[in-house]
Amino acid sequence: MKYFKTITVGWLKLFVVLMALTSSIAEASTYIRGMVTDAQGIPLQGVLVNAYDAQTMNLTAGVYTDNDGVFQIDRTLDGGTLPFGEYKIQAIPNEDYKPKWYDNILNLTETVPFIEEVTIVVQAKSPLGTINGTITDKVSGAVVPSAFIYIDALNRSTQSDQNGQFSFVVPVGTYAVRVTKEGYHEKTLSSIIVTEGQTNTLAIQLEKIRPGSVSGTVIDTNNNPIDGVRAFLKGTAYETVTDTGGHYSLLNIPPGDYTLRFEAPNYNPAEVSVSIPEDGTTVHDQVLELILNPGILEGYVKDSVTNATISGAYISLKNTTCEAQSGPDGSFRIQCEPGEHTVRIEKERYRATEETISIPNGGTLRKDFKISPFARLTGSVKDSVLGLAILGANVRACGFQTLTDQNGLYELYIPAGNCTVEASKYGYKTAQNTVSISWGDDRQIDFQLEPSATIRGLITDSITGDPLSGAIIKAGPYSAQSGIDGKYAFKVLPGDYSVNATRYPCYQSSNTTISIIENQSATLNFKLDPAGEISGTLKNATGNVTIGVWDSDSLALVRSEDRNLDPSNPQDVPFNFKLPCGTYFLAALKDGQILWWEDNTTGEREITVDESALIHRDLVLSFPQKDTFGKITGTVSNIPPGLAYSEVWAYSDLTGGFGTGAIADNGTYSITELIPADDYLVVIFLGNDNTPVFYNGVNFALDPEQATLVSVEAGNVTSNIDFDLKSFLHYSLTVRILSGLKEGELYRIRALSDEVDKVITFIPNNEDVQNGISKTLRLPQGRYLISVEGPEGVYYYAGNDTDGIRSPNDAIYVEITNADESISLKYPVPLVFSICGSIAGLAPLGESEILATAWSNNSGFQKSISLNPGDNDTISYCISGLPANPDYKLGLYLKNRDLHVYWKANSIVFKPENADLIDLSSNNATNIDFSLSSLIMGELYGTITGLEPGERISLIVSNSTNRKIVVTRANLNGIALYRLKMPTGTYTLVCWPRRHKPQKRDGIFIAEGGKNRIDFSYTPIYEADLSVLIKGIDRSYRVVLAFAGEEYYDKAVTKVNETEANATVAHVFKAPSGNYTAFYAIYHGDDLVAYDDTNVTIAGANIVKQIGVVDLSGIISISANVTGISPDAGWVDILILDSAGQYYSGAGGAPDDNHQLAHDFQLPSGTYQLKAVQWDANMTVIGSLCEFNGTVTNSGTYKIDCSK
Repeated sequence: MKYFKTITVGWLKLFVVLMALTSSIAEASTYIRGMVTDAQGIPLQGVLVNAYDAQTMNLTAGVYTDNDGVFQIDRTLDGGTLPFGEYKIQAIPNEDYKPKWYDNILNLTETVPFIEEVTIVVQAKSPLGTINGTITDKVSGAVVPSAFIYIDALNRSTQSDQNGQFSFVVPVGTYAVRVTKEGYHEKTLSSIIVTEGQTNTLAIQLEKIRPGSVSGTVIDTNNNPIDGVRAFLKGTAYETVTDTGGHYSLLNIPPGDYTLRFEAPNYNPAEVSVSIPEDGTTVHDQVLELILNPGILEGYVKDSVTNATISGAYISLKNTTCEAQSGPDGSFRIQCEPGEHTVRIEKERYRATEETISIPNGGTLRKDFKISPFARLTGSVKDSVLGLAILGANVRACGFQTLTDQNGLYELYIPAGNCTVEASKYGYKTAQNTVSISWGDDRQIDFQLEPSATIRGLITDSITGDPLSGAIIKAGPYSAQSGIDGKYAFKVLPGDYSVNATRYPCYQSSNTTISIIENQSATLNFKLDPAGEISGTLKNATGNVTIGVWDSDSLALVRSEDRNLDPSNPQDVPFNFKLPCGTYFLAALKDGQILWWEDNTTGEREITVDESALIHRDLVLSFPQKDTFGKITGTVSNIPPGLAYSEVWAYSDLTGGFGTGAIADNGTYSITELIPADDYLVVIFLGNDNTPVFYNGVNFALDPEQATLVSVEAGNVTSNIDFDLKSFLHYSLTVRILSGLKEGELYRIRALSDEVDKVITFIPNNEDVQNGISKTLRLPQGRYLISVEGPEGVYYYAGNDTDGIRSPNDAIYVEITNADESISLKYPVPLVFSICGSIAGLAPLGESEILATAWSNNSGFQKSISLNPGDNDTISYCISGLPANPDYKLGLYLKNRDLHVYWKANSIVFKPENADLIDLSSNNATNIDFSLSSLIMGELYGTITGLEPGERISLIVSNSTNRKIVVTRANLNGIALYRLKMPTGTYTLVCWPRRHKPQKRDGIFIAEGGKNRIDFSYTPIYEADLSVLIKGIDRSYRVVLAFAGEEYYDKAVTKVNETEANATVAHVFKAPSGNYTAFYAIYHGDDLVAYDDTNVTIAGANIVKQIGVVDLSGIISISANVTGISPDAGWVDILILDSAGQYYSGAGGAPDDNHQLAHDFQLPSGTYQLKAVQWDANMTVIGSLCEFNGTVTNSGTYKIDCSK
């Protein structure tokens, strides 16, 4: 037992490892990395690079190039890992360049999970040149980094690098270049001429600004010096106080114009404009007037919406020099002359406010001031076709504007009022949204910009010219499908495209290229060649012969060729027909006779054509002799007036005999062609819809199964067949629906009898909804059940001007005898109910918009209304038009807080599954009141550092009643920001990056209006490049590499592509510093051939390590047969132990009916033991281990007998 326990523990340990190794493949480190440059090799930043599935051309991923023109595609649009597969890559730069496809298809596989060094060179739309240069110090000659260089005419700018260098690629023209740098004089170089393909190199020297100073003396009106006076330059950090002699001095000031201000207790402040010369000193003496009985104004500056205090607000008394700035707690204090004043409060992103006050003589006025915050607009701008974020879109509102970032996001602060928000970008149509904004609103407005260019056209069959529906047309990421008329159209961005049209599998695809500009509508028509083909040889042909192909369903002639041949000299005539997918009959016509091709073995006549069908079928022209033929003639009587008719057909399925005869005005017809003696189906096609009417021995039948075959005898015998169409008379039934219709919905009117089932469909417009609609069916005589089917179900006619009924058993049948009929009915309007009530406790929340929603899970019905609370604490609501259902639930969405709450009796809950049901099966109106007094919100925010660039992070904040998840991503510096609002309470916050261990913070209390900052810090990610050297491996093996730590697991699975004497299998894993275990496992089929693990340590740096060397050149093959298995055993495990008695490999299974189990293994050279374990139905071991008596060293079959 001790030995068995040792084996079992080792087996279970390895079982855990193998389960991890053979589980679903973990997200691989797949990516495509490269660079986008112009034709001169200069990297281009901000270029959108898209990856498309090479087979479907569906957009998979998209990123922007960084400042060095580099891109890395490693995530799909929904944030998942880039899957294995073939990709086509396109670069879409700014308006100066044309979009460009990468020349090659990139294939990511298990063995090639990433591709680097992809370089895409884009071409300019118009001639370009280059302006570059170096910025240096005029005196020292040292390079000047981080200087700003502007080309104002193009609204472009850049910064000099650490070597003082910069570069622009610009259209041909004449430009001025402006350079600025803090501490230097601005410099502009004009009339720089840029020519195509040429580089203008500028050497720009900047001259340092030499600082100046200001000094002087401050005295009172009696010429006495005043010490302790605060002297400072407004808007700067230059500040000092006077000494006992009243002297002050401010040094090292950049030259320029400033406002010098003096402040001292009990004195009126003074301000004066001063000009500081370069490398000089300005002297200014100041007299301050003593204030008699000065007054004090003090208080707080607060937000008018949230009532929170505001720091950094500027408070001034107009027409005086009295002013102050609010401190960190929002407080301020101003000393000034007593009397009436106008106070002005200003703060960035707030509306400036003025108010008249009276400061008491020698006293203090305590007063708080509220200022209104600008509204905050946020949102995204995306491509309406592709759904991709748009970088650099211009968002404008009320005179303010900003640009979207790489994620297509923007933030803009605007004053309250009615405002048109507009988003625009080159290549797109401008989008607008007019909104009414209140002070302090936090409004999200998203835009979908439609590409401005259009590609449209017509898809037709190249042979027939018929329009083709269902064709797929693709141009880069854009695609469309042709309609029933063969037409298509889709929106695209300006650029160069390769356009492909295909109607797989029935037609061959066609390609062309097009260059399209902004706002252009281009037409591209495609003629597609059928993909199938029937060819062959008509043998022994003479005289005038027609070779044709008929559609097997409609018997319509699809393709034909006429041949005029020598009547006395038989010939072999080749033919070829291009055809779309379908089933066809192939035949030859000669002298009124028809010869059908059929399979000599099966007798089957249908020929199936698909995309791969290049079908060869030969026809031997051998017709029966003339004396084996007969004729069919007759009369068609009682043809309904106005009914279209043409000819009579006769068709033999056995011989392929076929003939037609025109119907004369008097109803007579004659099939003049001689047709082979046989039994024939005789049919007339009537009406515009070619309704087939079959001869049935008496008059006619509509069903071919009820037809009577007509026997045609040989020797030119004539068979007389008459049709009587008296009962084929059709009459009009007009059905008028009086009410209950819904605009835009689909309806069906059905007339059903024993012989007829006729349906017409319609979609009512607004006029039909208001006034009703009439529809007419043409029906033969009979007794009909009339029904109307619509969104509320099927209702049956139960009498004129009454509601339709549900049960057909109670319906009234309509008799059509010998005249037109009309009926009318109402399509029932379903019972509808309302949920109404009030929402209280709104005032403290400051919500600008609330969405109230009622929904039924059983029916799927849902309805929402939008509510604007304004300044009200309680508002009323009413959701009407709810169909009867017993399981409604009611919820509110508070938009400012991004919070959902749901109704529960006498309370609110935050999960829909906890909400109470509302029964609307009988009550006409239900009253539901909400109280939101418990929803006092606070805020959580912070930073997350030490992440991988682009790493995905989930933040989960929760307590017993609330739970919210926010997903964000790290920027290129590995830093992510988050911000979320929650109701007051104590919470747990979990930060869970994709490649780091989650961190948790407990006991976070969120107070009303409170702001809690919680930061997270992670250690950096490093690379572990692990490899295994495998000797004697070939493509039949599978290798698994895995890397695991306490909170980390990843693996890679690969197959060897070619036979190699020595193959190195490697994978780069990414993980933070720590101790890890690296595994490798080699499989042959499902058999584990080799396995080992080793410890690996990452200590603040990338590592490269070989974790094993394996020799597979001596593989042995063994077959282990277990016999004598206990009848009680439901499962048997076969164990292979190495020479040390440790578990090496194994397999398990249920024994067969003979109580045996066998399995084959592939093993490296060595010495092994074979054992077996039997388990009963309760997974309890039966008996002791079964063993092979001896060791295994060579290939062969080995028996383990469990009966001993």
